[in-house]
Amino acid sequence: MIRVSLKTKLIRAIKNVAFASVAFFVIGALLKSDGPKLDLSKIYELVKDTVAFFSAFLGPVFAYVLFNDWRGEHIEKKLEADSESIFKAIQEIYLKLYEVRMSICTKATLEETEGLRVNMSMELLTVDMMRVRNYIKLLKEENDCALNFIQQANDIVDSLNKVNNEFYDIQGAFTMNHKSKREYEFLSPIFENTKELTKNASKIDQLNDVCKELQVKNA
Repeated sequence: MIRVSLKTKLIRAIKNVAFASVAFFVIGALLKSDGPKLDLSKIYELVKDTVAFFSAFLGPVFAYVLFNDWRGEHIEKKLEADSESIFKAIQEIYLKLYEVRMSICTKATLEETEGLRVNMSMELLTVDMMRVRNYIKLLKEENDCALNFIQQANDIVDSLNKVNNEFYDIQGAFTMNHKSKREYEFLSPIFENTKELTKNASKIDQLNDVCKELQVKNA
């Protein structure tokens, strides 16, 4: 995100006030002139009025520019920091889901302790994704780039949440069928959900690119 420097904004403000002052002087000269004749005393008074006009407006305009610059910088830096935090959280959830993928439907998960650990890890991921959703909702849609980040982040979280829920159900079915001594073909649903999980790799790369665009850069 390219940010216009404060110096540039102040120069623009001075130019605008100067332009308005020149317009004030020209209009005043036309109103006070008697045809082609110019009264020097009136012109002198008009010059003083123009200088007073310039001085009177320059202070408030500077204050307005300074306040808006401070406010804009605060919003942009917060957006940059929050988007980076959200991206890192999504990336971490993505990697943890691969760990879950390698843990479910194994002989070890049939033991109570390991089974509870795996289920707990998926439940904690659900909580993590709820937390990330809330962080995304708090982001301000300041520009198209921010809106794009919000939409892409929500799309990834939706996909990861779906995969996590499916893994949870597959593990539950694996355990129940084993206890009932029934066969359960778990490889196919795991394979399908692994493909869904893998699709998010490119989405996360794209989200990272958008996140970089939100970094504040001075012009």
